[in-house]
Amino acid sequence: MKYLTFLVTALFVCSCSSIPPQPKPFSVNLKSPSYKVGEAEAYVTNIIFFGNMKKIPITVLYYPDDDAVCLQFRYEYIDCNQFWDRTGREAFVSALQTYQEEYDQRKLVNSNRKNRNAFGSVPGFFAWKRTKISVQASDTTKIGLGYQFKSKAVFFSTTQSEAVFKESPESKDVITQGELIIHFTREQAGILTGFFNQDLLQGIDRPASGTTKDSAIDMY
Repeated sequence: MKYLTFLVTALFVCSCSSIPPQPKPFSVNLKSPSYKVGEAEAYVTNIIFFGNMKKIPITVLYYPDDDAVCLQFRYEYIDCNQFWDRTGREAFVSALQTYQEEYDQRKLVNSNRKNRNAFGSVPGFFAWKRTKISVQASDTTKIGLGYQFKSKAVFFSTTQSEAVFKESPESKDVITQGELIIHFTREQAGILTGFFNQDLLQGIDRPASGTTKDSAIDMY
């Protein structure tokens, strides 16, 4: 009986140890150093003005401590910082290549909701602030890679899931940022893939110690 108990216990321990650990959710230390990579642009749907397309400028920053690229922009008067880890950046580049091929072969289908994740999804991290005196909100998200038909044209797109923030588990105040879709022309997406290049990011000249750095937080 003792042998049987020992055997069952050993099998249980072995089965538990064979379970791979769950990866940590992607997040970024917003106070860590960041460096400007360049400027890009994209389109968003301007809900305030009857759903028309609006071009937005994007500042691209790199956070080397977390190997994360930040797309910094304003959306509906909200300061937004959308972060991409290395896996997400590589998936973006691969998805754009597939999109280009299907675009040229006229295989794209006009079914917007289904197309949001046509090329898969990746982990994301989102930080936002509604006003300069608002609390700094952040949350892990999912970003779908796909395409959308808008304004009689088709755009490569990223669809970020809803983000929800609470200052503490006990807090009753919840800050929510709804689903966020960003549209890119092929040229705009191509420029962004250049900034996602790992060799470029690792070769960025870092400011000397004590000089001002670019930062998502500092720019609020």
